[in-house]
Amino acid sequence: MSDIKIEIGGKIFEVPAGAKARDVFKLAGVPAKGPGRPLAARFGDRLVDLFFPLVHDGVLTPADQSDPAAIDILRHSVAHIMADTVKTTFPEEQMTTGTSIDNGFYYDLDKPEPFTPDSLGRIEDKMRELVKDAQP
Repeated sequence: MSDIKIEIGGKIFEVPAGAKARDVFKLAGVPAKGPGRPLAARFGDRLVDLFFPLVHDGVLTPADQSDPAAIDILRHSVAHIMADTVKTTFPEEQMTTGTSIDNGFYYDLDKPEPFTPDSLGRIEDKMRELVKDAQP
């Protein structure tokens, strides 16, 4: 693949086609942690996640916690992390429905016994591990 030109904040960066949005932000010096860090990106008029492969020239803009659409992407991702954690930690439990909502996310579980404080702690610990791995 050839190089493409990505504009961030008025500066042009040449990157290989297929580079991920998060990697181009890193190249441009956009902080990956702390307040104002991008939760998602806008590539032209399109909202994309940070693992979105950039395959043509364009303008890339960080979307942080002040952007409701970026918050929705974050909530959607965390819902998947929780679902994966519950499936691997408690494989006998049946996931039913789940989604992001205006103030968070949820999953309904078909579970005969309620979760205990210990089991919820195990879920939280595993979710933190998955987040540290920064998987797409």
